[in-house]
Amino acid sequence: MVPPILFYFIKPLAKWYMKTKYINMKADPKQYEKYARALDQGNPGRMKRSALSFSKYNIWEKLGNIHQKVLIFTGSQDVMHGYENTVKMAELLPNCKLIDLVTNASTHSVEMVKQLRSLLKEDVNV
Repeated sequence: MVPPILFYFIKPLAKWYMKTKYINMKADPKQYEKYARALDQGNPGRMKRSALSFSKYNIWEKLGNIHQKVLIFTGSQDVMHGYENTVKMAELLPNCKLIDLVTNASTHSVEMVKQLRSLLKEDVNV
């Protein structure tokens, strides 16, 4: 646990690591831009409190109690959101459909909205 002021010294290293080692820049350069912008504009103290708060959250044992229909869009090449955990979540939800749109950008695209609308129409017509 480091003081938030050190964030300003670590930030360039974090951005370099994301760009060169973590995010697939050929498949999804917009993901890097989005996260780099978040690092540039984020408040270090608030980000630290948020990260610490989320680190204690556990949902795995609660998923089996959710019986409503669930639709999850994911990106198998989106390393920032942990594809394996998304698949595990979908498997633990009793009534879940998982759609892999490959990249983070695709999961926030017009194509995703089109697929969502199509699936909602199918559900209403059943």
